[in-house]
Amino acid sequence: MRVGRLGGFFWGCVLMAPCSVYAQPQAASSSEDGATKAAVVNKASGDVRPLRLPEPVPLPIEARRPTEYIAYYTAPPRRVAPSLRIGPGISGRVNGDANVRYAMDFVLGGQFGLSRGWDQFVLAPEVGYSWRTPGREHALTFGVGLGYGEIEDEEGGTLFGGVFFMPRVVMDFSRDDLVFGLRNTVRWSGMEHPFSLEAGHQALRFDDELWHELRFSLNFDIAFALSSDLMEDLF
Repeated sequence: MRVGRLGGFFWGCVLMAPCSVYAQPQAASSSEDGATKAAVVNKASGDVRPLRLPEPVPLPIEARRPTEYIAYYTAPPRRVAPSLRIGPGISGRVNGDANVRYAMDFVLGGQFGLSRGWDQFVLAPEVGYSWRTPGREHALTFGVGLGYGEIEDEEGGTLFGGVFFMPRVVMDFSRDDLVFGLRNTVRWSGMEHPFSLEAGHQALRFDDELWHELRFSLNFDIAFALSSDLMEDLF
């Protein structure tokens, strides 16, 4: 009899127990820097909240391409230009057959920049013909000079103004024997005109004696005049 009462009490507790189990939702985790929030799932209703991704952070200006990189490729390109100069001047021989004569130089060459930028070093190979009169002295000259100057970018072109050091080998063939010598000059060229000033020293060996000359000339660059707007301005 007691066993029956206990069985009834047990089955009554089972029937009166709640039939639905509610799951507590999980709280979404959050961080101070706005990290991704976890999805919350309600097991009773089956609702799913979408993930919220953080906004992309733009790169700071310092982390982008450096300004030196941009400045290099936006600067004027390497100086490359032909040169065809006529240089009338004066030659003064200080020993040997000492005299002062009229001289003329005809020079064909070019200018080749070594790097980009507003300031450039320039190699200047040249070959020329030198004439001195009275006396009818003739000589061939050739050499490679080094220049440094400033570039000005003007309507897509480049103008160069600077200083050149021009060492040359001189071959004088106006006498019976071929005579060799050296000529070292310094030339200054302007930025926006074809004129340049040149001054230097020349040494030639005649009859086992070294003759020294001082030379000064005013040069006119025909190639520069033809490639610039100078002719349009004149005519």
